[in-house]
Formats: sequence, C-alpha cells, structure tokens
Amino acid sequence: MVESRQSLNPNSHDGETYLSRFLKITPIDFPVQNPINLTTYVNGVDIKLHTVEYPNEGELKGVIFVFLGYGAFQDFYGGYFKDIAKAGFRIFGFDRHGFGRSEGARGETGPDPMGDQWRFVDSIVEHFKLQDAKKFIFGISLGGLLGMRMMQMRPDYFCGAMLNMPWFDMPENKQFGFFKRFGLKIASKLFKNRTIPMPSNGQEYDEFLAHMVKDPRFTGFIQYHMAEFALTMQDEMNANLEHIPNVPFFIAMAETDLNVSNTRIREIAAMLKNPKNKTITYENAVHALFYQDGFYQKVMKDACDWLIDVNEMMT
Repeated sequence: MVESRQSLNPNSHDGETYLSRFLKITPIDFPVQNPINLTTYVNGVDIKLHTVEYPNEGELKGVIFVFLGYGAFQDFYGGYFKDIAKAGFRIFGFDRHGFGRSEGARGETGPDPMGDQWRFVDSIVEHFKLQDAKKFIFGISLGGLLGMRMMQMRPDYFCGAMLNMPWFDMPENKQFGFFKRFGLKIASKLFKNRTIPMPSNGQEYDEFLAHMVKDPRFTGFIQYHMAEFALTMQDEMNANLEHIPNVPFFIAMAETDLNVSNTRIREIAAMLKNPKNKTITYENAVHALFYQDGFYQKVMKDACDWLIDVNEMMT
C-alpha cells in the first residue's frame, strides 16, 4: 500500500488551539433517529441502544456502518456524512451501551461490545432488506480496530473499509509488557468500572479534553475492563492477519497521534495488497482530528473521493 501525506491548513502554529477548533464545529444530528429498535441484554434488563441513519440520495450505491472510537457518540458526526450520502451511500450508526444517547451506566460498554456491533449490522440488513447491497465499514480508533476484526470474522461480507486512526496497538511509549498486561487483567476484574489514570498530553490538549467531556454524551477516560477488551481485540486481530480480506482499504493516520501506534498501522497497511488501497498521513493532526475544524473536512473529502472511485471499480 502506497502512503501519501496531506499537509493541512490550519496547522499547529496558526494561533488556534485544539479547543478553539473544536468550538467551531456545530454538531448536527443524523436526519433519521432510531431507524430500528436495537437493545442489548445486561444484568437481566434490556437496554435500548440509540441508532441513526443518513439516507442516500438517488440510486443506492452501498451501505456504510459507522463504528466510533471509545467515548464518542454518533450525532456529533451527523453532518459529516452529507457528501457521502449525496453520492448514493446509505449510512447507519449506533451508540454503544453507556455512551451517547444509548441507555446504560455512563462509560460501561456492556458485556459484549462486539456482539452488539454484529447484532446492529445484522438487524439493519434484515430490517431494510439490504442483503444484496455493497457493505462498507467506517471506523474511528477503537471502531477501526473492531471493524478490522469484523472483516476477519466474515471475510466475504464487507466490500471495503475506511479506517481512521485505527487502534491496532498502543503507541510505542505506552506499550504493555507482560507484567503490566497481567496487572491490567487483574485490575479489569477487581476495579472493572474505574477509569485508568492517564498522563497529561500537554496543557492545550488537556484543556480541550476537559471541555469536551462536560457534555455527558462524551466519555473521555477509559475504564480498566474496556482497556483490557481493546487489547484482547488487538491480540485476536494479530492472530488472524491471514484472514484480512483482499478488499480496498482507506486508512487515515494523524502525524502527531499520541493514542495509537502509527508504526503498527503502517505494518498492517503494508500487508494489504488490493490496488485500490490508500493510506494518508495528515500532517500536524492529532488523534482527535475529527473534533478539529479544518482537519475533519479534509479526511471526509478524501474518504468520499476514495469511496466513489472504489465503487465505480466494483460496478
């Protein structure tokens, strides 16, 4: 896979801050709220999960399932998919248990996050009779990792994926050795719902994150059990690399990402051989680039252009 670089303006020296760029974004809800009735079973109770839809314009070209990063919620992104919907793609997403507008204790993802994602996909396909439609994944961070794992589990199901800053591994300065990982496993059992103390990423980034999580639909700090789940998903992905399907991938990386390993993303990208694969590193961008005005627009345009090109090849 050939990697390219995109130099974005504004950059880190334009007088803006992470917070000021975030505040320029006006979240827009998805046009359709709760297109299906989706629940998950937790502790003997059915918990309602919030689902969203952006209908396609014109002839249906394909269906996109949106899987977000830890702590995010779908309706922040409603306006982001306007151009993709205009191009003929129908978009669906859902908020995980405990996040966004879904029910459940805040930050508690429930006992089976992967199972919830599969039931969401299967319910959408069955309800709207989309069995014959081309299906794509749009994943961000944790959603990118889980999306890749889903493609390994059903290698003939999806036609391609757009993976943005996928959490394939921890950054090099935050790696889990054997003893640290063992400690995490213990903590995930003893202190399941406690959040992990996180080091500062600098005053500017901390200011942005502190403001963002004032919105109760966001969750900024990861719990022990969810961190262990994510690392387990990484282990399973690495054990099944030969099952990654030979379909087109769009992979976006943030040059100054402090949350995921760009090295591991490049290693995975190098294994992918489809001629329509595309990897882009966005210069001056941080992991939270989808919350940065002037950054997310470029990524969405690049993803949309790639998707249109790939779809024409498949037609």
